[in-house]
Amino acid sequence: MSDLKVGDVVYLKSGGPAMTINGKASMGAEWACAWFLDGMNKTADFKPEALTKENPSPRNKPKAG
Repeated sequence: MSDLKVGDVVYLKSGGPAMTINGKASMGAEWACAWFLDGMNKTADFKPEALTKENPSPRNKPKAG
């Protein structure tokens, strides 16, 4: 997915929490992402092909309003 940029909210295509792109990973071919889990900040690097801007898990979609 080439249209990703720092600050985008993304999800793993396989599902999971919303993550924010913080920048390119040290090797440059992956995106460094951050998210919160049980009140703790987590980070990991992911290949762009594994990420999507659309939430693949409807049960995890934020509620409007």
